[in-house]
Amino acid sequence: LDIDPHHACGDLSSCKQKEVLLLVASICCSFTNLLLLDEPTSNLDIAGLLRLRRLIEQSTATIVMVSHDVDLINDVSTDIIDMQAKKLWYYPGNYDSYRLMKEQKEKHNLKQSMVMEKK
Repeated sequence: LDIDPHHACGDLSSCKQKEVLLLVASICCSFTNLLLLDEPTSNLDIAGLLRLRRLIEQSTATIVMVSHDVDLINDVSTDIIDMQAKKLWYYPGNYDSYRLMKEQKEKHNLKQSMVMEKK
């Protein structure tokens, strides 16, 4: 990581701090079943982004990730869980398949509502 081991983590740039956290996470991944990632791509440079993707792809742990990085979600997700109206909805696949299934579900619900209104 090209980091002086004698520096306090708080003295590092936010990018370097995130890289240290990724290194710790990669060590933890070897003996944990669950990894929680909250906006893991923020403050990462290209090398950090590549390291993060490798960590996710090589991990055998279940990873729960909150992210606005659609490209990352599309590339590494196998399942999407969406929270709406205090309910969790499960969608298999990546973000693109989630959007398609959600759109189909919304159209179906709209048609059902229109049928019910006509009665």
